[in-house]
Amino acid sequence: IAPGARIVFSDASTRKGLGVWLPPDSSAPMQWAYELGARIHTNSWGDSSNRYNYDSSLYDELIYEKQDMLILFAAGNDGDSGYGSLGSQANAKNVLVVGAASQPISYELSHALNVTYLAHRYEIYRTLC
Repeated sequence: IAPGARIVFSDASTRKGLGVWLPPDSSAPMQWAYELGARIHTNSWGDSSNRYNYDSSLYDELIYEKQDMLILFAAGNDGDSGYGSLGSQANAKNVLVVGAASQPISYELSHALNVTYLAHRYEIYRTLC
């Protein structure tokens, strides 16, 4: 329970649901939410550029100015592309990036569930702990 909590909702999707529309200053919706009392801003969108760009710097600047704010971004939707699949938003230095990882099922079956491997891991744990 969070007495006095405030929720601010914004929708950046286009009318047809094909992509996201943001103002030229893409940190403006976060600033708006902050002014309405929100201190946590979560975003489940992003690009696939994998670079630190102007937008990344806007998020960093906002967090520098509003140190009681937390901005979260999804790591991206291109993880199956391998190394370098983060969006520019996730490359900002002062945001929290949330993502997941997975392996092909063939790897899971041959390594992740390998009983011998698990036994060795248990031995290491037992020895160290």
